[in-house]
Amino acid sequence: MNVSTDESAMKTAFWKRNRLRVCVGLAAGALVLGSFSADAATYYVSQMAGSDSNAGTSSGAPWKNCPGMAAYAGSRTLQPGDIVYFDRSNTWPVSGSGGIFLTGGVTYIGDSWGSGTTRAHLQATNAMDSGVVAFSDHPTIPTIFQGFNVDANGQVT
Repeated sequence: MNVSTDESAMKTAFWKRNRLRVCVGLAAGALVLGSFSADAATYYVSQMAGSDSNAGTSSGAPWKNCPGMAAYAGSRTLQPGDIVYFDRSNTWPVSGSGGIFLTGGVTYIGDSWGSGTTRAHLQATNAMDSGVVAFSDHPTIPTIFQGFNVDANGQVT
């Protein structure tokens, strides 16, 4: 019995049985990798030191509010793959029908940039029945909202 012939036959049989699975797996991997924007950007938001007229792409020139917040006065639109860091020592007062609408596929981080050791706060200025955080999702890129304190009734200081 020839070992190399048996091994070759086993490999051929394996590929015949599994080629569809392998091709689907490779195609799915390419789709996921291709869905991340090559133009993804990192932004910074500081209620105390920012201005919505800033580019927001530097921790030295952050936005005051984030796109998706009712108070945002800038013109930038976030794209899937973008990352937004909120100054963890700041509080954003929110009012109206919603606090922040998260863009699908964007990562929002409230506890890793800025002075102090706390978390960024989103605080309603009155009771908000519709909620402080709302979002749309992206079909292939997770929408992440982490490291925030959210107060929807405006009672915690």
